[in-house]
Amino acid sequence: MSLALAVVLIAALVAAATDVRSQRIPNALTVTLALAGLIINAAHGWPALLASLAIMVGVLVVGLVAHAGGWMGGGDVKLMAAALGTLGAADALPFALYTLLAGGALAIAISMVRGRLLEVARTTLEMGVTIARGAAPDKPPVASKLPYGLAIACGSILVTLSHTLVPSLRLLR
Repeated sequence: MSLALAVVLIAALVAAATDVRSQRIPNALTVTLALAGLIINAAHGWPALLASLAIMVGVLVVGLVAHAGGWMGGGDVKLMAAALGTLGAADALPFALYTLLAGGALAIAISMVRGRLLEVARTTLEMGVTIARGAAPDKPPVASKLPYGLAIACGSILVTLSHTLVPSLRLLR
């Protein structure tokens, strides 16, 4: 397991615990992860450092659009940007895909527990149709907030497993 992956895993587990408990991911955690990622990648030379920085900025820009639309929390956006930038290009796509899958599973599970699965499915379908028509969807209801730090931690666990105990989970070789 690489140092970058270990740092992301630890930060994601801490973020998940705080997000589940308080629905917040501390800025100090995301800033520390981002700085650690830049330092780790700087050790691999300028191209790795610049790629790491570009990934962080790109994810922040896309994430801020999602945040402005009410689809993702600000702490989640910052954590994703820091984690993806720390991991670098090689593990960014698998981490993002695993995190998205975990987030979908989390949304389904929480919707079922709250007895709102059909309502959430209908709203999600309506949002998809609105986006397909080229319009901006409405903000999701406040009650649909998820501790997405938990999904981010799941993504980091799955990438870690793909590098250690379960290499068949590797999406890119």
